[in-house]
Amino acid sequence: MTGIPTRRAERGAALTLLAILALAAGPALGGPRAAATNLSDIVVIPATGGEAIAASPPGGWTALAGPTLDVAMYSNPDRFPAGTAVRLELPRGYEWDAAAVAAPAVGPAPGMPAGFCSIGASRLTYEGAGGSSRVATFTLLGTHDIGCRIVLGGLRVRWAAGATEAPAAGELTVTWTVPGLGSASAPGGTIAPATGAVPVGGLPIEPLVV
Repeated sequence: MTGIPTRRAERGAALTLLAILALAAGPALGGPRAAATNLSDIVVIPATGGEAIAASPPGGWTALAGPTLDVAMYSNPDRFPAGTAVRLELPRGYEWDAAAVAAPAVGPAPGMPAGFCSIGASRLTYEGAGGSSRVATFTLLGTHDIGCRIVLGGLRVRWAAGATEAPAAGELTVTWTVPGLGSASAPGGTIAPATGAVPVGGLPIEPLVV
């Protein structure tokens, strides 16, 4: 009879261990889903193509390639809570083409298997009246248990409407805000005027050096 309590204690310990594993594993074993991603788990790959932004008019828009956001891999699916926002802010003196509203492309990061990145991205919206804006935003929502890659395509930039001189060179700033965690920012690519560009009614000018 002395062995019965021991076996019961061993069984109880085993059940406790299983409960702990379920909590750690999250949805895979029926436990709660993990908390929001850490702010440092998003890495920005800067955009290219912004080193020679044309005047407006007559230069028109200059297309950027990127920027790209890489989200770190998780063994336990992580969730972007509702309201997770990404903000793309140009330096002063430049503006976005507010007609470019397509949602960023989302998929597995290079080397990751397909089918385990369920992050969704909204269409782009722009701040500012009259279609003139230095700030573009979109939101993220969903889960990921592999590395995910978010690629912005189709962004176009020009000098701010009515510019009479070349704006200073600067950096596109990418800021992401996760409810309950706060915000973080990273450089999103160089934005600089094209040398010799001509604003309305002006002569060829050199970019300002700051």
